[in-house]
This record gives sequence, C-alpha cells and structure tokens, in this order.
Amino acid sequence: MTKSNYGKNPMISVIITFYNIAQYAKKCMESLVKQDYMDCEFVCVDDGSTDNTLEVLTEFMNRDPRVKVFHKENGGLSDARNFGLRNAKGDYITIIDGDDFVHPHYLSILINAIESKKDRIVISPLRVTKYNESLDVKYGWDEKTSTYTINQKQVFEKILYDELSVSACAKLIPKEAYDNFEFPFGKVSEEVATIGQTILKFEIFVIVDQPLYAYVMRPDSIGHKKKVSYKAITDRIEALKILSDCIEQKYDTNYQSDLGKAIQYRWGWRYVSMAAMYDNVYDNKETIEIIKMEVHNWFRENIGMIIRNNRAPMPQRIRMLLYTYFPKTYNLFYNAYQKMKFSL
Repeated sequence: MTKSNYGKNPMISVIITFYNIAQYAKKCMESLVKQDYMDCEFVCVDDGSTDNTLEVLTEFMNRDPRVKVFHKENGGLSDARNFGLRNAKGDYITIIDGDDFVHPHYLSILINAIESKKDRIVISPLRVTKYNESLDVKYGWDEKTSTYTINQKQVFEKILYDELSVSACAKLIPKEAYDNFEFPFGKVSEEVATIGQTILKFEIFVIVDQPLYAYVMRPDSIGHKKKVSYKAITDRIEALKILSDCIEQKYDTNYQSDLGKAIQYRWGWRYVSMAAMYDNVYDNKETIEIIKMEVHNWFRENIGMIIRNNRAPMPQRIRMLLYTYFPKTYNLFYNAYQKMKFSL
C-alpha cells in the first residue's frame, strides 16, 4: 500500500468524539496517528470530560500535526458530532467514536475505494470487539482488498437486516452530504433516525469486504445501562419510524415487497432487542406497560411472516419467536447471556 502524496490528495476530516473515556482514548488515538494516509485531519471533540481525556488528546496533538483538539461544554454525542462537522475542513468525512479504534490502513482503503468521486459512499463493516483485542485481519490495498458496489435499495435492505451497520461510523462520505445537516440533539438512537436521509442523497455505495473498524463493546456504554428512561425507549421507536418513513418516500414497502419484509424484520428486531430494557425503565412505568402490551400484540400479528422470511437471520427469528410466546423465559436467558458476555 502506498502512502499518500501529502497535499495532492483529497482531504479527509476524521471526527472523533470523547466524553470521560480516557482509558479508551489512547488506543483510539494510537490507531489514528498510525494511519498511512497523510492528507487528513483528526478533529477531536472533547465533550466536557471531567476525567483526563483532554490531557490524553493534548498529548497526541503535540505528537502529530494532523490532530486538532476542541474542548466544549457537555452537550451529548449528537452535539459533539455537530460541533466536529462545523469545524471540519476536509473533502470527505468519516466519524469515529472515541472508545473505538481502526485499522492502520483504514483511511487509505476508504479513499482508494471512493476514487475521488462525490456521488458515492464507502462503507466498511464493523467488527464488534473488546478493548484488549485487535483487528488482526491480514489485508492491504496492494493485496487486492476487494470491494463491491450496490445500489440505494440494496443498501437499505442490508442496513435493515443488520448486514451493514446503521452507525454513522465506518463510512466515508462527501462533506457536501452534511450541508444543512445535524444529528438530533438529546436523542437516543440518533443514527437510525438520520441514516435514511443520508442514503437518499446517493445512488452508489461501495462496500469494503474487510472489517476496518473495531466497535468496542463495553458494559458502561449508553446501550448497556442497567436503568433506562422512558425517553430512551420512545427515542428508539421514533428513530426507526423516521427511517421507515424515509424509505417509504421512495419505495414500495408493503409486507409482500422485499423492503417491506426488511422493515417488518427490523421492527421485530428493534422490539426484541429492547425487551430486557422494558422492566428496567425507572419512570412512566404505567405507559411502559402499555407499550409492552402493544409490542406483544404486534409480534402475535407479525411473527408468522417474520419466521418465513428466509433473508432474516435464523438466530434472530428464534429469539423473536421465543419472546412472542415465552417473554419471561426469554428475558431470563437474555440477562444471563449479557452477564456472561461481559465477564469473558
């Protein structure tokens, strides 16, 4: 893989957000300063951290001129990303969470795949990992890391089936796509709510066949809190409704169509993935009971079609079937699995 000829290639703005994750920030930043693509800037947004995250970032800023550090009052993930977007100077944008890390050739592979064009998005698969693990995949652009191209409808299907991540991360996107764009302030699952409008701006999507981005699974992250608010539940439901409505603007989404089946599956997966959260909501408990009843009714109406949907992953179909008819048993198994997963 050849290094970029500094100053003569497209500029990439890498937006990284941090909040009280000093123990993870160093590994993230180490993976970035090792990037062999030089025409980039690392826009590090410290969202009001109270630990020594800012000190860690400052150390890397002193080591590498590509690192830019901004400190702001705490406003949440969306606010920090919006701040980063406003301060980005590049031709292309890629977003990274400060507790994750990337392969040393992450930027080189993505920029080669996009071919300096502004009519497409490049997407890398995510690899779910733990902090002490690495991306030990043997590949490089010179070794013919392969890509394939899909259209808009296909990328919607892959996202709905979780074959591609809905995350704003692990994507290289022309900066113009973020003009007049903001991640919704103070929302949970904001990426699900915004990915649709981004996809609708493009017709070409280049998929890298290797995972270049490590999503670090940690028990103290937003998605793994023991107690959750009623708003966290409704935000997740609202976000998927926004994505579904976005797709319906352009495509046939009745339950007999390919996209309709994909949306139906995604609703089922959304509901069942929140199942363990329902009993951990600390406010509006009466309303949560109504939502639980509505979810169970939805499953009884739709589980037959979901089970017959061969595109849907079998383990997820089994989980939905179990939850439909044995919700208490499902929650017991799921909670035991979560404890085991984070103890390994």
